[in-house]
Amino acid sequence: MIGFFDSGVGGLSILKNALEILPNHDYAYFGDEAYCPWGEKPKEFIIERSRLITKKLISLGAKAIVVACNTATVNAISTLRTEFPNTPFIGVEPGVKPATTLTESGKIAVLATKATSLGDRFLQLVNLFAQDKDIIMIPSSGLVELVEQGKCEGEEIEERLSEILLPYMKTGFDQLVLGCTHYPFLAGALRKILPSKVNIIDTGPPVAKQLARIIMQNNILEDNGKVNLWTSGDPGKFFELASKLLGIEIGKVERF
Repeated sequence: MIGFFDSGVGGLSILKNALEILPNHDYAYFGDEAYCPWGEKPKEFIIERSRLITKKLISLGAKAIVVACNTATVNAISTLRTEFPNTPFIGVEPGVKPATTLTESGKIAVLATKATSLGDRFLQLVNLFAQDKDIIMIPSSGLVELVEQGKCEGEEIEERLSEILLPYMKTGFDQLVLGCTHYPFLAGALRKILPSKVNIIDTGPPVAKQLARIIMQNNILEDNGKVNLWTSGDPGKFFELASKLLGIEIGKVERF
């Protein structure tokens, strides 16, 4: 069984990619709905919640864990790898590296939470791959909450995205990196308001491919293709939203 976790439903965008190429594994997904969003939380809080959820997933039988949250990856994955050395962890980081190879203007916008943009791992990513590029950080307060309400398209979403992005359009960026796993669910709305020249970069597919490599390297066997969800919030609401976003049959949702 493969474990996934995020502050809420955002990591389901990564799970959706994993299910496309690895449909025969069992998955346990934990959404920390009671404490969502994590983007404005202190690093120590993010580490502690990630540690607690990891223990839960391992107790359920997780053979590998996808930290399906940019904020948790940049703030907690190093700690998790140290404290749980026998469990492979796959993180999610903003796609700065591919953006540097695709940009023609040299200007790359990153739509990310505060905790992600200030994390050491993100700053290292920029220093390693994008020192000669113009990285434009776009604050994205409130978007996670909208996705958590199931609002991924429509007039309200487009107006909010326009408020956030339009002040930065004059910078001339041609790559928009989605720095939060909630944001791929907004891709359709983003496409409507962005100029056609702007490429949207979602790291979900490469993360799923990395998971496939980890599964092969660790000889993690296939199961029954079941998806079970856990949440610290309301199981009924979580089931309804997750079913909508994943578009598949979900085994069960339990509260933890």
